[in-house]
Amino acid sequence: MARGIETRDKEKEKFSHEAMTHLDRLYRVALHLAKECNEAKDLVQETYSRALGSYEQFTPGTNMKAWLTTILYNFWVFSLASG
Repeated sequence: MARGIETRDKEKEKFSHEAMTHLDRLYRVALHLAKECNEAKDLVQETYSRALGSYEQFTPGTNMKAWLTTILYNFWVFSLASG
């Protein structure tokens, strides 16, 4: 049981490290969408929060940058729709 938790923690740490390599690009996309610095930062923060919360849904070896950008864009669209 403990071995499974340790493996999952290592996977999450590896995922988190790889995700952080896309921080600058995500911020540029968020700034383009939001047109405001603080809102862009909030979008990126929420994107990372959602990505870390569902990291098990990411398929290793696929395009993480696209996956994160999709999360960011979908959250931005949802936030516009809800007001």
